[in-house]
Amino acid sequence: MPNKLTAASTPAPAVDKPRPTSTPMASKEPAKPAPVAAPTPVAAPAPVAAPTPVAAPEPAAAASAQAALPSSSKPVVESPKPAKPLIESKKPEITAAKPDAPKPSETNNTKDALIEKLIAKIEAMEVKSEAMEAKFEKQQSRITALEEKVAAQEADRHGELEMDNLVTENGLLLLTSRAMFDFETYIKIQIAFAGSKAPTLSLVIISSDLANHGSHNANIEEACFSSKCKRDNFISDQQECVLKMSRFVRESKFRHVFGTSLKKDGCYYDNIRITSSAWDSRFCAVNPKYIAIVTDGGRGSFLVLPLEKTGRSEINAPKVLGHAADVLDIAWCPFNDNMIASAAEDGTVKIWEIPENGLLVNLEKPLLELEYHQEPVGILVWHPTASNVLLSAGSSKVVIWNLDEGEVVTEIDFPDKCLSASFNPIGNLLATTCKDKMLRIVDPRTGIVVKERKIHEGSKPTRCAYLKDNKVFTTGFDRMSERQYALWDANNDLDELCMEKIDSANGVLFPFYDSDTNLIYIAGKGDSNFRYYELSAEAPYVHYLNTYQSKDPQKGMCMMPKRGVDVNTCEMTRFFKLHSKSFCEVITVTVPRKSELFQDDLYPNTQGDEPSVSAADWVSGVDAEPILISMKDKFVSKKKVEENGKKKRGLKFLKKSKAVSTPAAAVEKPMSSDQEAEKSLTKIEAMEAKFESMEAKFTTMEAAFKAMEERVKKQDKRTTALESLVAK
Repeated sequence: MPNKLTAASTPAPAVDKPRPTSTPMASKEPAKPAPVAAPTPVAAPAPVAAPTPVAAPEPAAAASAQAALPSSSKPVVESPKPAKPLIESKKPEITAAKPDAPKPSETNNTKDALIEKLIAKIEAMEVKSEAMEAKFEKQQSRITALEEKVAAQEADRHGELEMDNLVTENGLLLLTSRAMFDFETYIKIQIAFAGSKAPTLSLVIISSDLANHGSHNANIEEACFSSKCKRDNFISDQQECVLKMSRFVRESKFRHVFGTSLKKDGCYYDNIRITSSAWDSRFCAVNPKYIAIVTDGGRGSFLVLPLEKTGRSEINAPKVLGHAADVLDIAWCPFNDNMIASAAEDGTVKIWEIPENGLLVNLEKPLLELEYHQEPVGILVWHPTASNVLLSAGSSKVVIWNLDEGEVVTEIDFPDKCLSASFNPIGNLLATTCKDKMLRIVDPRTGIVVKERKIHEGSKPTRCAYLKDNKVFTTGFDRMSERQYALWDANNDLDELCMEKIDSANGVLFPFYDSDTNLIYIAGKGDSNFRYYELSAEAPYVHYLNTYQSKDPQKGMCMMPKRGVDVNTCEMTRFFKLHSKSFCEVITVTVPRKSELFQDDLYPNTQGDEPSVSAADWVSGVDAEPILISMKDKFVSKKKVEENGKKKRGLKFLKKSKAVSTPAAAVEKPMSSDQEAEKSLTKIEAMEAKFESMEAKFTTMEAAFKAMEERVKKQDKRTTALESLVAK
């Protein structure tokens, strides 16, 4: 159509000679009226050569030209009648072209209508989803209000019930019958316990009937709701059941922290000849770039793999070789992700630099070799703030190294074998535990013992972790070889703040401390689980959160530094667990959060990879706080998705009826029918994909809403029960 308009506006060239009779069919340009008005061509004897019929598309001009002729010439004008077949022969050509032209526009109109329909449906879905989200938030607010109401009702009963003599100073409660422990009694006990000074509450239920002992415990646990209630001991001859209950459920943002194995996601390391050494060590170390694992095979080897190189490793994968005996401990430098230290049974300590892309061949030449110890070295600890300052411990000797100079800064001799060592956050104090059952606080520059005291009574190995509030957390054994943890106050004379029994297993307990969240994880060698606790500044100081359970025992374990966790999934930390069968499992510990925003409360500024002071400055007495970095830079919002999956809100994304005027220079050139059809098809596919996504989202929200309704119903029942209890 645009071509015809252009041709009509262009003047036709002057015709000098008459065209042959075969040309009118091929001629598509209309002739000007001037040649028609000339009398000479009309008088030509051959009517076929007259070009007048070509001017038929303009009948007005032809009529005026015929009226201008003399009457004697009128019969000559009627002679072009035989030319009508020529004009009529064009009609089939014109009418045949008409059905072809509208096809692209009809197709586009159909597809545009479908697109508009899809857009309307998606907009309706979005409106419904927004309404669902609003309802969800409303239900969440209602649940919060219900929980507050329940807590208020439980608190109100404190003044109504006379329970002063129900709980003794030691937290002992004696019930003569199992039937006495019902829901109302549970509320009374909790209220009395809240007003007492007892750290724990023991319920002793005496009964001669042992047949229903198990079901009785189940009933009590059901009555306790989310409070911790477990059977601590059962003495058959006295026929009594001892139960311990904590206080009211403690509010914490880490209450629902849970661990998940990433084995199913393909995140594991297999076919590794993990060391068979019986030394009580972790045998692995990790940073945001590499995982290092101590291996068998002689020559004191260990394997270094990039974190992304998961799956089955090659049997002859390149290793770090260089020690004359088995490697006992490895540790990554906190300020250089390519530098690692290794200590071996031959008494040597070596510093290695891993190539940027990992090992392609065996690495046999160390960056630095340190020879000072005469006994096996089993402990390596990097200074937390000073660059190139390393601690190594072998037998009863602890050595502080200045790696810049390759010299010993401090040598500390203890009365017995050193079992563990840990710097405080700024690195001016050092906590150590030794085989003589003593915990010592030492000045690492001078080697002077500042404080010391006897801790765990058992003879098995102990471990320690220096906390950020000048407290020391230790794990060990009691006289009965039962495992326990304890917390000591280094602000005073290492006063005992708490000590709790864990279990009766034999494996050494390793504490892993997260200073950002004040969470501490305890993993035992040979265990198939690990526990995690939250530390607080007030009694009882250590609060149990949860336990990660698995089937396979752990030979060693290491924890990812905080700057290496995934903030997009609310990951608190990540563990790498060594199995006894050539396998390294990855376990992520996360906090469930629904919000798609960065969680500031979970990720405060953490220690980065830059040292605060140089080795020389630290040796001279300079101390500095760690240099912190923000974790928000690692966050990627889920809202940043593909453009096809998002609703645009700017003016340029409005519909045509609402769009602002577009500059003439920005007007696109007309597209062909094929291009329009292809573009329409692409738009339809994109809109269909968006519609499916919205439908899936709506289904998910509907399920979540139903679950929320069920939860609200349960809360309503609980509120009703408590209200009826208050009314009694």
